[in-house]
Amino acid sequence: MNVLVTGGGGFLGKAIVRLLVEQGSHVTSLARSYSADLAALGVNQQQGDITDPAAVSAAVARNELVFHVAAKAGVWGSYDDYYRPNVLGNAERD
Repeated sequence: MNVLVTGGGGFLGKAIVRLLVEQGSHVTSLARSYSADLAALGVNQQQGDITDPAAVSAAVARNELVFHVAAKAGVWGSYDDYYRPNVLGNAERD
């Protein structure tokens, strides 16, 4: 199965990716930066921002299932640091 994990390089995303790879899925990660850990697992990595509709559309294409776990976590940062990924990154798109 072809599966996309947004935020695949993060704490939760990486755990999901590992399980999917162990189960034989072909995994793509959409994240802001490259991850050597994901590369070692053979994961297809696409760099992009979840608030960019074109990046999301390109990542979703060719995948049968999506785990959307990209987010800004923690308690330090500006309002915009949290608003963009956690609100706009979850907004419905036309």
